[in-house]
Amino acid sequence: MADQVSTRCEIHIPATYEPGRDFPLLLWFSGGKGSCHVRSARDLVDFNEFVVVALPSPEGRSARLAVKGGEIDAFWAYHAPMLEAVKQAVPNIDPELRLVGGSSNGAHIIGSGLSRDWRGFSDYFTAYILHEGGYALSKDYSRARVDRSS
Repeated sequence: MADQVSTRCEIHIPATYEPGRDFPLLLWFSGGKGSCHVRSARDLVDFNEFVVVALPSPEGRSARLAVKGGEIDAFWAYHAPMLEAVKQAVPNIDPELRLVGGSSNGAHIIGSGLSRDWRGFSDYFTAYILHEGGYALSKDYSRARVDRSS
């Protein structure tokens, strides 16, 4: 369940998976109406090493239109429980390599999450890939997790 709506997402577990070892994560938001399948992220990371998760858009809605209509926070209400379920299913996600990427409407979701500073989003991921998109209420991504130790 996500935002009281039945949904599904796909989690790819690499063949090299071991419970005692940390694994990097790619959370993928595909373009268009979104997809719960990881196949469109196939060439972005090494599927033998990465846990890859694909989250769909709520009811195939357009993130760009949701931003313009002031309704983008509903996307995080929909996605947050799914990400929590992923964390429970795969507790050994590498804290240093958590990527979130998206194309087109997927990038709009990421840009909005950063500019709106969604709790559990901007402070969880370590790198953000916005491809052909990134429309957001602002371009202020200053609250994205940044390593300031160096």
